Amino acid sequence: MNYFIGCNHYYHDRIRYLCKRPFDSVEAMNQALIAGIKKTVDPKDHLYLLGDVVWPGHEEEFWSQLQGRQITVILGNHCNKKWYQYNKHKYCEVYDYLEIPIGSEKGQIVLFHYPIESWNGQRKGWYHFHSHTHAELSTSIGTRRYHVGVDTIGYQPMTFTQIKEKIEQRNAQTTIA
Repeated sequence: MNYFIGCNHYYHDRIRYLCKRPFDSVEAMNQALIAGIKKTVDPKDHLYLLGDVVWPGHEEEFWSQLQGRQITVILGNHCNKKWYQYNKHKYCEVYDYLEIPIGSEKGQIVLFHYPIESWNGQRKGWYHFHSHTHAELSTSIGTRRYHVGVDTIGYQPMTFTQIKEKIEQRNAQTTIA
């Protein structure tokens, strides 16, 4: 099964204040985020991390806790790109942008750290998952674009089916003027 989450910002103490995360310390935030992954994502599953995974300088501490899992990182603006290029063979696959098949459904999911206003396959019913903004964008209403950052979806990864349901609920409840 595929899981998606982004903007985890492990070891980034200031993000707790900037995004009003409900943790007393950066250590408590890190533990909760790692626990969310371990509780949800089995080693046989595939986890897609959509950027800003871990604050630069703390990569080894973070990745050592997730060994044995199938992980793909979509690089974000706070990712240490040189570290990932040098160490990706140890822990994960690394991309700036990626299109993956949905699975049993027709179409694909476009994965990018940043929200894209007009993405490849949009008119064919493709989905676009992103993070970066730390909140759902009002311009996503009526589309198949979804913010999968921890500050929007909670503190554990979600499956495509769960995200699709959230998109359908959002689009059904909101009309575009």
